[in-house]
Amino acid sequence: MFTSHFLIYNFINLSWEWTVRFEYMGLYVVIIGWTWVAYELYPSPYFRGFTLFITVLIIIVHILTHFLPVRIFSYATLLIYPVMLVLVLYSIVQSLARAVRGSGIDIAYLAAFILLALAGIHDVRISLGRSESSGTYIMSYAVVTFVLIQAALLLLRWVKSYRENERLRNELGFMNKNLELIVDERTSELKMRNEEIGKQNLMIATQNKQLSDTIQMKNKIFSVIAHDLRSPVVNILYMLNLLKEKEYREKYDTFANSSIQYAQMVISLLENMLVWGRGQEDRIKYSPGRYNIADIILTNLSIFKESADKKEITVNFTQVGSSTAWLDKDLADIVIRNLLSNALKYTPRGGRISILLRDKSNEDGGMLIKICDNGIGIPESRQKTLFSEAEMKSTPGTENEKGTGLGLKLCHELVKISHGSISVESREGEGSCFSILLPPEPVG
Repeated sequence: MFTSHFLIYNFINLSWEWTVRFEYMGLYVVIIGWTWVAYELYPSPYFRGFTLFITVLIIIVHILTHFLPVRIFSYATLLIYPVMLVLVLYSIVQSLARAVRGSGIDIAYLAAFILLALAGIHDVRISLGRSESSGTYIMSYAVVTFVLIQAALLLLRWVKSYRENERLRNELGFMNKNLELIVDERTSELKMRNEEIGKQNLMIATQNKQLSDTIQMKNKIFSVIAHDLRSPVVNILYMLNLLKEKEYREKYDTFANSSIQYAQMVISLLENMLVWGRGQEDRIKYSPGRYNIADIILTNLSIFKESADKKEITVNFTQVGSSTAWLDKDLADIVIRNLLSNALKYTPRGGRISILLRDKSNEDGGMLIKICDNGIGIPESRQKTLFSEAEMKSTPGTENEKGTGLGLKLCHELVKISHGSISVESREGEGSCFSILLPPEPVG
């Protein structure tokens, strides 16, 4: 044994006694190191307690080895051999269990532990004099080999961990990028939804305002109509009652004409109301055809003839070119009747009304209708909102004639439905002139 080659001789020359001491102390270090390596590789609560106990015990034996003679501290083999047996069995069993699952690293650990176990068995046999080989102790070389294998495995693990970290970093970067895109998409989606909700809220607010305005307008219309319908109906009933009396029968024609005029006022008012009501529900139908608009004008002039004669108003009708145009006969009739009614209402006694019908189809202008009077006129401030003002305003006529304020609104809506345009020129105290331009060909 003394003549055997020890690894420590490569560094310093020692006496046999200290050579044995260093041999045992090196073995203690190997056992402690092996124990902790086994625990770190294959941790368990029970093996942790075993590791701590063996570490403390071997430290104590290590200290005693410095002072006790060889013949005494050599009995430490009674502790070392069982511990090495436990370590060998535990390490091989655990690495074998993991190697069976196909882990390359655990297969390498299994080979390293088997190598360490064979070296330990070899050295034990030599120390007990039972080895037939005359070789030297190889545990130190096995330990160096085990350390190299451990270092290689640790390097391999580090490389794998580095690659795994790089992979995770790349995945994290990709996820962060995707997360930013998702956040941007969700933000954009929420922004669009908020804009849609804002538009819907605005539309609802507009509809609520329109509904409120419509309700107020209806309430006012009904209150005005209650008054305007009552007056002509009462007058008709009054004249009919007078006709029952003998002394008034010679005035039959006068009373009959007046009753007809009042009845015509009632019919015109009701017709305006019905058309306006259909307009509020978008149920006005536009059915254009080729009609003679001069006939429509003359028919309405005959209706208002008595009213014009009563106020001694002169009505002039001038036609330039063809009087046939594309229009909806019913809508045009309502518009012309309302404009003539207004002209008669706001023209003073002895005034004049001029009607111009001009064919501008050669100029791509369609059919022009102008109804002018020399009445009271319209203030300039009101002309800008005459067709669009929400509140209905009705100015009494020159002889205190009443109105609903609905006529011009209705004219504007019906001309718009007919794909035409309506405008006004007026000076306060000098009169007004309403111009209607209808399309030369059917639209839509």
